[in-house]
Amino acid sequence: MIRQNVIWDDPIGAARELYYRVEGPARLQEGRLTLPSGSVLSTHTYMNLFDLAFWDTYTHLSGLYLELEGEGTGELEIWGEELLARWDFTLSPGEKQRFSLADCPKCQLYFRVISRGCTLGSCAYGAEAEKNQLVHLGLVICTYRREKDLERNLSMLERSPFFDAHSPLAGKLQVFVVDNASSWQGHTREGIHRIPNPNTGGSGGFARGMKACISANLGITHVVLMDDDVWASPENFLRLYALLSAWKPQNPAAVAGRMFRLDRKQEQLTAAEIWNGGNLIHIAPGADMTRGENLQDMNGPRGEYSGWWFACYPMSFVRENLPLPFFLHCDDVEYGLRWGQPPLVLNGIQVWHQAAEHRRSPMVSYYDLRNTMIVNSIRGAAGFGKLLLSWMKTLYYYWRHAPADYAYAALAAMEDYLRGKAPFLRGPGNRDLNPGWLCRRKWGQLPWAGWLWLRAVVKGSAVWRGFREVNPGAYSRERLERNKEV
Repeated sequence: MIRQNVIWDDPIGAARELYYRVEGPARLQEGRLTLPSGSVLSTHTYMNLFDLAFWDTYTHLSGLYLELEGEGTGELEIWGEELLARWDFTLSPGEKQRFSLADCPKCQLYFRVISRGCTLGSCAYGAEAEKNQLVHLGLVICTYRREKDLERNLSMLERSPFFDAHSPLAGKLQVFVVDNASSWQGHTREGIHRIPNPNTGGSGGFARGMKACISANLGITHVVLMDDDVWASPENFLRLYALLSAWKPQNPAAVAGRMFRLDRKQEQLTAAEIWNGGNLIHIAPGADMTRGENLQDMNGPRGEYSGWWFACYPMSFVRENLPLPFFLHCDDVEYGLRWGQPPLVLNGIQVWHQAAEHRRSPMVSYYDLRNTMIVNSIRGAAGFGKLLLSWMKTLYYYWRHAPADYAYAALAAMEDYLRGKAPFLRGPGNRDLNPGWLCRRKWGQLPWAGWLWLRAVVKGSAVWRGFREVNPGAYSRERLERNKEV
C-alpha cells in the first residue's frame, strides 16, 4: 500500500525546492521529471522527506520500500543522517522497481538519484498491506459567495483517485458543500453533496455539514473541515487517508493541516495553534520550508488545536460534538480545546491561505473580541477582571490608532458579551444576520464606553460564571437530538 507519493510539483506554483532539488539541468513536463546524464536529484525537501520515525510511531509499517517508475538508468542512494544504501537501476518504459527500506533506522529518509539519463514519473514510499483500517473521509466545505474558489477546489478533488472509478480509493471521500448563501449553482456528481443553508456563519455551516456526515449512512469514519478559499492538493487527502488507514494506536487522533502563505508560498504561517488565552502562539511561524534546518523536527512540535482551514477529527468525536454558535472565529478554537489532545501534523498535509493581516476588518475584530471572551469564560482561562482589562486595552488602542469603526466594534463586542450565555446559545443574533450594522455605528462612543464599563463592573462576573457553566457536549447532544433530519 502506498504511504506517501513523491510529488514533483503542485498547481499552486510553489517553489521547486519544496518538492525536489537538482544539481544540473532538469525538465519537468506533465508530471514527469527528466534528468540528463550527470544531473543529481535530491528529495531532501518538505514535501518528499519520508519521516520514518513518525510513520513507525503511528502506523503499521512492515516491509517498507521505495518504488520508482520511469525509464532510463542511474544510481539510487537512500539517505538518513548518513548514506544508508545504494543501487544501480535501469527502468524500462512503464516499469516499476521496488527497493527495500526495511532495515533503515527510524529517522527522516530521502533519496538521491545520480542520473545517467533517466526520466522519473510516479514514485512513492509504500509498505506491505497489513492491519489496514477501514477509512471513509467526509469533507465538509462551508462556503459563502466564493463560487470561484469552491469550483477550483472541487475540480482538484475530482482529478484525484477518490473520484477515479478504476482506483481502489474510489468513493472513499465524500464531499459535503454547505452553501450559506444558497447561491452556488455548480454541478454535483456522485460523491459531491450540495446543502443549501441559511447564513449561520462558519460555525453553523460546519455544524450542518457534520450533521450531514452523521446522517448520510455512508460509513464515514473521519470528518475533514476545510475553508472554501484555500488552495489544496489531492496529496493532502491521499497522505491523510494513508495515515488513518494504517493507524496503529488504540485511541484515534485529530490531524492538523499546516497553513502556508499564498503570497510567499514557501513560508509556513503555522503548523498548529496554541490558544494562550487568545494571544495565539503559532507553531513555527514564518519558517521557510525550503530550508533544510526547518525540516529537522517539522512533525514534532504540536499545538493545542488545528484551525479549520484544514482539520480532521474522528467520527466517534464528531458524532457527540458540534461547534458552538460563534458565527465566525473561535469555533475551531473551542472545538479543538474540547478535543483535548494535540493534533498530529505531517509534512504534505497543508493548504495555502491568505495571511491574516490581509483579512483584518472591524467586523473581524468584533468577532475576535467577543468570541475570545466567550471561549476564555467557558474554558475558565481567565477571570472576568482579566477579560475586562484586556478589552479596555484593546479599546484604547483602537481609539488612538485605528479608524472609528474598530472602536465601535470593540464596544459592540463587550455589549453582546454582557448579554450572557442564553442569547449566544440560541444562535446567530442581530449583528450576525445584519451585515450592515457596522456601517450605522453609534456616535458619542465615549459616553457609551463609560456606561458599558460600569455595566461590566456590575454584572460582568455573573455573566462570566454563566458562560463557565456552558456544557458544549450537552449543547451538542441537544442539537443533534433536535435535528435528526438534516
